[in-house]
Amino acid sequence: MLKRLVFSFLGLACALQAAYLEVYRDQSRYHYRPESTYIGFADGMQAMDGNGALMLRSEATCEEAHEVCKEFMRLEALIRREVLLQEEYATLETLLGVQRLQNAIDAKTLISQASEIGRHKAQIASELTALREQIVQAGAQFQKQSTSDKGHFFSTLPKGEVELVIGKGLDFESVYLLDLDARTLFHDLLLTNRSGVDIIVDEVRLYDRAAGAVRAPIAFSPRPIGIGAPQQLMRANKVMLMEAAPAPAAAMAQIAQEKLRQYRLGKTVLHTDGVAQRFEVEQMQLEPVQGLRWDAYNDSAVYETVSLELPKPIESDTIKVREGGRLIEHARMLREEGGLRINTAIAYEIEAQRKALVDYAQEKGLFGGDLQKEEGIELRLHNRDSKRRSVLVVERIPVSTDERIRVTVHPPMLEETALPYRYDERTGKLEFDVALDAAQHSKVLIKYTIRYPKEMTIYY
Repeated sequence: MLKRLVFSFLGLACALQAAYLEVYRDQSRYHYRPESTYIGFADGMQAMDGNGALMLRSEATCEEAHEVCKEFMRLEALIRREVLLQEEYATLETLLGVQRLQNAIDAKTLISQASEIGRHKAQIASELTALREQIVQAGAQFQKQSTSDKGHFFSTLPKGEVELVIGKGLDFESVYLLDLDARTLFHDLLLTNRSGVDIIVDEVRLYDRAAGAVRAPIAFSPRPIGIGAPQQLMRANKVMLMEAAPAPAAAMAQIAQEKLRQYRLGKTVLHTDGVAQRFEVEQMQLEPVQGLRWDAYNDSAVYETVSLELPKPIESDTIKVREGGRLIEHARMLREEGGLRINTAIAYEIEAQRKALVDYAQEKGLFGGDLQKEEGIELRLHNRDSKRRSVLVVERIPVSTDERIRVTVHPPMLEETALPYRYDERTGKLEFDVALDAAQHSKVLIKYTIRYPKEMTIYY
């Protein structure tokens, strides 16, 4: 059952509650009125009240009422039992050695006693093996709930509100599910407490400093035409980076504010159990576009894809996709201008090949002192399916970085027919659709020319 999450952006007024929690990416601040001196098992904890820092005791003890304490005491009991068994095993080893030195004991008695000691050793060894497995499991369970193996206590119980600064153990993340049947993107928040401190608050505030940051790979990046030798261009870029003027303070503040998003939850109980609690943030109605796509310039596979135009950026580098009531495994998210593209599966029924036409490439002088390079790309598609399919093909044409360099793109040719196409001179992105009947083979030829002054050296 999802809990409804009320969220807002930074800047909205928030009335302070009796107890509240602020969770950042690097630390958390828990404001409350303690009812006992016991705090919890958090690592690197600090406590403060209105007068400053409070004295804390740190010791390997705790109150049994807390679940994390039960796990800790169970782990301690298992470790103590292991020590006792190891001591008992060592005693049997010593006893067996002593009996071998006593010549007065007849051989029959010695063999009988040695056999009995051996049986006890085997029982202890078997119990130690099982016990160590239990210790590993208990240790993993305790570490799931806590970041420290020492309990913390107030030296004296504070009278008023206390702020605990918890270094780690409280984590949250945005998760997304795209339901293709409902045409809806669900945005939820997962909040996990493994700090070692049980938390009960009237309000939780979660601050995401990375909101809006680009995380997933960019689907398309231009291929600029460089001027001069590659080493010279690299040196020029380094100098340009070193001499770049800093951004104005106002612009930096605006960027920082855009990247800091605040979520607010109502009354919440966060037991330190390491189990993520899910809160519903929002649902976005979208118009996903499904189809086949081939990014011919960098991939030999054709993918089944879903394209989305988003009203705002999402805050994750992964997304789950559901269709027909089942989750699609291994969906890969890529960012595009104004939205997302999700590769849901490889379309194995479409075979694709790309080849640069070296024989076609040539460089020749023109009137006016310019040079012109002519290049070509051959694309081959084979539909091995029993039904008609349409593939969106994306190619990347080198883009000019200087007004003296002019790039001309010719229409893609399917056999003898010019295909309708979309070309962005700014990025060099060339797109066109190829319709394939069942079992059809198709060949598309792309040609472009680059014209530049003959005294200039270019590369791409």
